[in-house]
Amino acid sequence: MRARNDPILFLLNSLVTLSYLPNCRPLNPFQSPIPPQYNNPPNYFVEDYTRKEDDGWCCKCQAADLEDAPECLTRCKFAIIKSMIDPEVLDMVREGFQKWKTMSNHHMIGLGYRIFGEVLNYGRREYVLPANQLWVTDEVLLNKVALETIKSLHDRQGLPRKPIALEYATVIDTFTGLFNQWFHSDTHFEEAVNLLYPLVDVTPQMGPFHLNLNKTKGVNGEDIINCPMVFGTTRKGSGIMYKSYAHHRGSVCRGKDRPALFYTYMYKENAEEDMYLDEFGYIARRDQQIHSDKVSKMSFEHESLAGFVTSHNVSVQGSLVKNMPGEVTMEEFRMIIAQFVAILVVFVYFVYFLKKRRKRRVKID
Repeated sequence: MRARNDPILFLLNSLVTLSYLPNCRPLNPFQSPIPPQYNNPPNYFVEDYTRKEDDGWCCKCQAADLEDAPECLTRCKFAIIKSMIDPEVLDMVREGFQKWKTMSNHHMIGLGYRIFGEVLNYGRREYVLPANQLWVTDEVLLNKVALETIKSLHDRQGLPRKPIALEYATVIDTFTGLFNQWFHSDTHFEEAVNLLYPLVDVTPQMGPFHLNLNKTKGVNGEDIINCPMVFGTTRKGSGIMYKSYAHHRGSVCRGKDRPALFYTYMYKENAEEDMYLDEFGYIARRDQQIHSDKVSKMSFEHESLAGFVTSHNVSVQGSLVKNMPGEVTMEEFRMIIAQFVAILVVFVYFVYFLKKRRKRRVKID
């Protein structure tokens, strides 16, 4: 879930309060894009899906079993897998994350959250999992089921037999009041797969993950018809896996906050080329390096994963802060500059207005 935006785009996104559905009709960013059938009943969950006669094959992938997941990812580029992780583990992560976020002063010590267009409350926040917290357990870092699914997917697609790396493990913090994101893809790499674990039951009002299959090609490049839009209204414990190049977004959040664990897996050389963490703080990148090394070592404890997972070199270049923990990240620096320019423009206009008003008074006198 990335949005490598420029501060100018952040401002434009805030001023131009429009988002677009696949058919390009304008949509108010405060309005939920979810069709009426998802809002009635209000607590609809995709796990309750029952297939209808005219539904496309991909429709069943919104309530997939583990054995269906590789084929779903191959044909439809996504799979929402039921009961993929223990809900109690997610409860532990949510409670630990909330305490950690409250106690840590991220602006001062640069723990590395990234701002997604947070101007006029537009964006989400993303935090790299801290390496020194008890709630970041081995089970949280090593997603055995997901990795086995990705391995089966690579075999099914005939991709090169090369080990993959955990490019990053983060928490996406989607909080009440946010607008719709723009549809976007994360990478162009064929083997790259994203995994999303919502830490709460997600209702249609909570800004669920929104996948646009109209913009995503199926096998051999054909259009995926039927079920053109998929919404991640999932129960806690389900996992959303999708190809990183699939077009997706987070929708408007008008209910409770929706935090989620987020992972991306791809070949080592592609992860080092992608450099997603390049604009995070030094401490965040250091912690991700620890996670990458640890997951690689833990994979050898499982026969099915031995040799399939490797570590990669997390980028430490290109950021405002290269080796100095305690400073702001490049993304924060850009936002500070953008806000300073906005304040300066308002100040100059105010001074100009006062001078103009004073000249009028002089003429009248």
